[in-house]
Amino acid sequence: MAAKKTNGQTGVEDEAPVKPTNSVEDRHVKLREDRRALEAELAEIDIKLRGAITDGDAAALASLNKRKIELPGLFIVASMAESAARNEILNGEDAANSALLQAAQVEREKIQATLLKRKTEFEQEIAALTADLYEADRKVGDLYATIGAARNFGADCDAAFKRSLSKLAGV
Repeated sequence: MAAKKTNGQTGVEDEAPVKPTNSVEDRHVKLREDRRALEAELAEIDIKLRGAITDGDAAALASLNKRKIELPGLFIVASMAESAARNEILNGEDAANSALLQAAQVEREKIQATLLKRKTEFEQEIAALTADLYEADRKVGDLYATIGAARNFGADCDAAFKRSLSKLAGV
């Protein structure tokens, strides 16, 4: 099928159709072509009827009238068959996508479980480190107090020694 040229460009309808990869898609393409042919025939039947009337061709007029009565029903059947094939393709894609979705959800749940486990471990580790820090702070505070008390005691002892020396010296 050669592409029809208009202004050096081809239209989507004029280009060769993409080759389907499976029988369901082949059937859908065939059904779509059949529906489009009936649609085109429906669009042209009134023109043909006027021509038969103008030409006075009674046999053609009778045949065209009969065909005009048949075409809507044929068009509806063709449209329904095309829709059924398209739905079959979409359902196949939906099933494949649903399987991928289910696998992705399982993977996400595994990651969430791992994250929750690690978060709990980190929270426990942080709680233990916080308790260790409080204990270390307490030890530092106790040591400051011990050092301060020892220094105060030493200062008190020095002051007492100086007082006693002053008394001995009579000052």
